[in-house]
Amino acid sequence: IIGTPGSSKSLSMRIVEANLLGQKSRTEFCKRFAALDIFFHQCNENSTAKEIRNTFVKAIERQDVYSRKGDRTQCVVFLDEAGLPKEKHKVLKVLHSFLDLPDVSFVAISNLHFDAANANRMITLRRTLDLNDLRVLAKGCLGCVCCNDSSKEGRFAE
Repeated sequence: IIGTPGSSKSLSMRIVEANLLGQKSRTEFCKRFAALDIFFHQCNENSTAKEIRNTFVKAIERQDVYSRKGDRTQCVVFLDEAGLPKEKHKVLKVLHSFLDLPDVSFVAISNLHFDAANANRMITLRRTLDLNDLRVLAKGCLGCVCCNDSSKEGRFAE
């Protein structure tokens, strides 16, 4: 997921995590999906391939445990700020083997675009939000009540 800073990329993943709890989910709709077990890795400029590999290995090991128990829980490796590791060190090249024949799910978020070698192994979601989109998102997160006015400025009661 690629987006500008502040466009709620991390929040989006947290909302998914909070709602996809398998049979423990609050809504019947979400109960239809497997629970998620998120393996979080916060990338930075000094992140290493070994750190990312270790995150995947832990997720795969846990997924094997779930599978042996017949548990539908799905492990997900989540790389936050995946565009930060230094490109010259080829840190993200470690992803190739994990994405070609995946054992676990994978989500990466970034403010920066990935190079073609990494981007061709994933679906990229990118959306540019305008100021009104951010207002709608903020008011929705705060639980503001919608009004019937569908004009751009009047979507929510103040």
